[in-house]
Amino acid sequence: LDEVSIRPVSDGYSEVNPSELSKAGNLRGNTSAKHLRSVASYGHRGVEVRGSIDSSMIRRRLMLADVAAIVVGLVLAVVVQAVWRPVSSGEMLAEWLVMLVSLPLWVVVARTNHLYTARANERVADELRHVAAASLMGVVAVVAVAFLFEVSSLSRWMAVVIFCSVLSVWFVSRQVVRAIFVKLRRDGRLTRPILVVGTDDYASDLVERVHARPDLGYSVVGFIGTDDPDESHGVALLGDVDRIEEVALALGVNGVMISLYSVEGSVVNDLTRRLTNGGLHVALASCLRDIDIDRVRVQQLDGQALLYIEPRLRTGWRRTAMRVFDLTVACFGLMVTVPI
Repeated sequence: LDEVSIRPVSDGYSEVNPSELSKAGNLRGNTSAKHLRSVASYGHRGVEVRGSIDSSMIRRRLMLADVAAIVVGLVLAVVVQAVWRPVSSGEMLAEWLVMLVSLPLWVVVARTNHLYTARANERVADELRHVAAASLMGVVAVVAVAFLFEVSSLSRWMAVVIFCSVLSVWFVSRQVVRAIFVKLRRDGRLTRPILVVGTDDYASDLVERVHARPDLGYSVVGFIGTDDPDESHGVALLGDVDRIEEVALALGVNGVMISLYSVEGSVVNDLTRRLTNGGLHVALASCLRDIDIDRVRVQQLDGQALLYIEPRLRTGWRRTAMRVFDLTVACFGLMVTVPI
């Protein structure tokens, strides 16, 4: 939700000579914000930083969308009740009042379950888990309000219907919002400018991977390092590590990616502390590839961050289940493709 808007100046990648990028990106003689912006304009897609979007506005709109989804879910629950287990008009009115009074509590439980923290909902499975937990807590809030106002018509069956209805509508609406965000990021209308620390081939590969995933919403504004990048990928060298805060402030950058292969360990630790203390988001790029993040755990070893990778289990019921799945799909495919 804490995004920065980038306006494309030209379509596609900038056709710039790497030597010009290096020359333009040399900050030893000029560190003004105007010079930094002119250097960054040589970069990927020729972007120009317009400034940060009001994150509170985005959050308010997302809250309104969630409230609308919750209301639709509650209405759906009432419709299901009217069809399967109808109640009198007086009892239905009392239930509506209970739902209306409990509506602000739904927003509270949504915030409690990190539904307005972008990094906590990067994967669909994570968002589904948070929506389900918020829906369950919301139903508990409805039951508590009904008990407080002595509304006995709200049965346990109705509580289950409310949970299922709200969960379904809320999760679908969240996926619509996710699709909208992805489209805006791919169009370059909702992206976050970042700096990449490092100029060797590992840092260049990191920039290339970021360019290949525009749906993540990152836009590399420039490299930070002492030497010219091995492969610029249309991104300029903007300065060294000592001036990274100055560069970030001048360009409105709020995120930094550090290639761990490109920077010494002591520098990474000091730099991470400096940047996070300055309110910048820091991502450390390791050498791990094609490993499911569900198997990765962060542990602490004498004050040092340690990445623990869970072993892949290929025995027991998992192996049997995989074999049954393979045979089932193979038999189904054979039945579909066999000549009649």
